[in-house]
Amino acid sequence: MLTVRAGSASTTPGSEIVCGAVVLTTGTFLRGLIHIGEKQIPAGRVGEAPALGLSRTLENIGFTLGRLKTGTPPRLDRRTIDWAALEEQPSDREPWTMSPLGRRANPQLFCAITRTTPETHAIIRAGLDRSPLFAGAIEGQGPRYCPSIEDKVHRFGDRDGHQIFLEPEGLGDALVYPNGISTSLPSDVQQAMIASIPGLERARIAVPGYA
Repeated sequence: MLTVRAGSASTTPGSEIVCGAVVLTTGTFLRGLIHIGEKQIPAGRVGEAPALGLSRTLENIGFTLGRLKTGTPPRLDRRTIDWAALEEQPSDREPWTMSPLGRRANPQLFCAITRTTPETHAIIRAGLDRSPLFAGAIEGQGPRYCPSIEDKVHRFGDRDGHQIFLEPEGLGDALVYPNGISTSLPSDVQQAMIASIPGLERARIAVPGYA
């Protein structure tokens, strides 16, 4: 049996939980590090601290820690997007739920589609020397299924555009997730990149993208 000394917000600090096994759902928090251009910020995700003590504890009891890399796009203020200029992607007409307990679906929001442009790609190429992904500041294996926009432009230079899905993050949330442009470029390059995309010419970046 294992004895776990608990100290999270959902348990009493210093209390102990006796159990047969522990599953750690670490996400991006174990010694997490955020990259935005030349800037590095210790964090599990933006605005939240990394799990440094847990990382040390795991190493002390014999676990080997590695590093994986991932990325996220800049979040946009949906009030500054020109939705009328974009192709609308409506939700499913028939309500459905992933849970057998569900009875009613929430009100549905539509997404929209836009694309990067040759101007976008020129801005990205001009900023690659400031990208930690290309400068060697980021170590670790990345996921094969979601390359950053820098990687797309670098690896698929013959493409004149890459599709972006603009996804509202919630019913009461002004943030929009531009799926398809994960990036670790500096904030100023991100702003120029966004302004070069149809429908986003006046879009405000609420949270910069990071790796």
